[in-house]
Amino acid sequence: MSPAFRHQGTRGGSVVRTYTMLRQSGVFGALRRFNRHRLVVMASHGVLPPTDNLIWHPLREQVDIDTFSRQIDEISRFHTWVDLDTSLRFLRGEVTIRNPVLMTFDDGYRNNIDVALPILESRGIKPVLFLTTGYLGNSRTFWFDRFDYVIQQLQSTREISLQERTFQFDPSNRLELRAQYAALRSYAKGLDWSDERFHDFFGHLCTELESLTGKSLGTIQPSDPVSATLDKVSLQVALDRGAIDIGSHTVDHMRIDKQDPVSRASQLAQSKSAIEFISGSRCRAFCYPNGNWDKCSRDAVRDAGYEIAFTTDGGLNRPHSDLLTLRRQFLPLTFQPEQLQALTCGALDIKDWLHAPFRRNPA
Repeated sequence: MSPAFRHQGTRGGSVVRTYTMLRQSGVFGALRRFNRHRLVVMASHGVLPPTDNLIWHPLREQVDIDTFSRQIDEISRFHTWVDLDTSLRFLRGEVTIRNPVLMTFDDGYRNNIDVALPILESRGIKPVLFLTTGYLGNSRTFWFDRFDYVIQQLQSTREISLQERTFQFDPSNRLELRAQYAALRSYAKGLDWSDERFHDFFGHLCTELESLTGKSLGTIQPSDPVSATLDKVSLQVALDRGAIDIGSHTVDHMRIDKQDPVSRASQLAQSKSAIEFISGSRCRAFCYPNGNWDKCSRDAVRDAGYEIAFTTDGGLNRPHSDLLTLRRQFLPLTFQPEQLQALTCGALDIKDWLHAPFRRNPA
């Protein structure tokens, strides 16, 4: 999950005005100077091509190419882009960089390379791609994309019950469909389930709905710019020209704090080995799926041999921060300069004072 600011109605307009006032009064600039020796880590899942090139439109929204390009340029006005190695050296206190920022991508979507990377390369930016290795080079679809797609294929309202809650999916009302989609996912994540049980639930649910509708995301995944995952050839090409760094996001997108120690260790070790085989070098970086971590999972990441790991906890990172629980800011879905500046200057560290609305944008 990823905290991100989103404007909604009157309250959202009030927040925009507040941030505009803070920027115009010099508060953002002052915070940027105060936090000049802290690392900003930006994150995204995917970057989509123009709408005309989409086969379907996900309820779980992603940044579009035009918005992404403008966001990168806005951040570049005030910050220095760094790569993974430089970030590590900065956090260890080995180098001093003014307002450093690192770009990361979660999951391993093909659009990270097809759509986002050309924009980044043209600006000299080297991102980190966190790969879910069990999805590389095949037509597997993430449960959240698979579920997203199939409920949009329903011909009539469908009720889905889970423990004490019932959710209604009405395909004729997209706004409500999106709300129910997010609500069911959030509710399921809050249950005291192992992640194996969680994945089994959504796997069986999607299979049932696919049988009902006769439609499956897997049939279009190879040519789908939304859900297609990276193939090993394009990944290798990008690695060979030094355009990206790669890290682990587990084998199966498992929330490792929701696994038993043996399963957790397997996910960490197998994904690490796969990435080392692909890259030909040691895999140093890990990203917690869904942002989930606790002390046991953090220690397991350390024991598996990773040097640096990223959460979805918002905020900036000081030198000598805990390298295994680094904070990130997710790119918003829309372009608002004040919003981006608030994310990157450290204003959201005082969000309780600003009374800004936030939402969780699930990974």
